Amino acid sequence: VVLGRLVPDAVQGVLNADAFHFGSEATTAEQQFLYDGRTLSYDADGSGSGAAQAIAQFDGNPVLTADDIFMAQFAFVMRERLW
Repeated sequence: VVLGRLVPDAVQGVLNADAFHFGSEATTAEQQFLYDGRTLSYDADGSGSGAAQAIAQFDGNPVLTADDIFMAQFAFVMRERLW
């Protein structure tokens, strides 16, 4: 999955574990990528008042962690993985 211009100021490389949360709502400001077992969402302000936006949906409830998300300039790329 590649989405352009999603996080313009993101550090390139594997997503920082603090930016990922398993659940549908962030509990800290750092948790911007949320995964509930089916939907990956991006929340620009983490636990702030802004709403998370769905960016990808998966079938079969695959296991997904911060290590599976690679940040590239103006986009994020999910590394290929066999589930």
